[in-house]
Amino acid sequence: VGEFCDESTDSCAISLTSCTGSSGWQAGKVYYLSSDVSASSGTTSCFDISAANVILDCAPTTIRYTITSSASNAAIRVLIAGNNATIRNCSITSSTSHGIVNVNGPSGASSLTAQNNIITTSISHYGIQVTNGNLTAINNQINTDNTIEAIKVTISNSGLRTIRLINNVLTGRRGIDATVSVGSLVDSTISENSISAQAS
Repeated sequence: VGEFCDESTDSCAISLTSCTGSSGWQAGKVYYLSSDVSASSGTTSCFDISAANVILDCAPTTIRYTITSSASNAAIRVLIAGNNATIRNCSITSSTSHGIVNVNGPSGASSLTAQNNIITTSISHYGIQVTNGNLTAINNQINTDNTIEAIKVTISNSGLRTIRLINNVLTGRRGIDATVSVGSLVDSTISENSISAQAS
């Protein structure tokens, strides 16, 4: 991990060269993944974003997650403390976990923006999964197999949630699976997506 700054814009970013889990994240910082990384055995993710307003920019590197999975595992997880995270330009390949997961409790409402990512998963793992949070997904390419949806959204708590799915290319059993409980409110925009549904 190292920090570099652009004097012309008076801005600094942090370079990442390995999976970091939940430690060391700083609110409001931009993180660049400067080399391909693979999650090690015994971890629940490669990156657990645990600070607010973080940007993780992977261009042009790859995150690989192929260790033993569980329902909550993902290559990238956005924790409740990681509100308003942006994940962009990432190439995520995983056969044993979800691609990106927004982790919320019953009263959680953290926000996630996923933009310009290429996510490939298989064996019943979502490309992006959000529970009780806000999601903006723009210009992503998500490929899953015929057992699972590319994007899964579940809203079961009170309060207004915002879902924006725009210009994504989605392949899976269904492109999008959204479940909203009675009493939950969702402001949604779903447009210009290309969806290729596969028979299960």
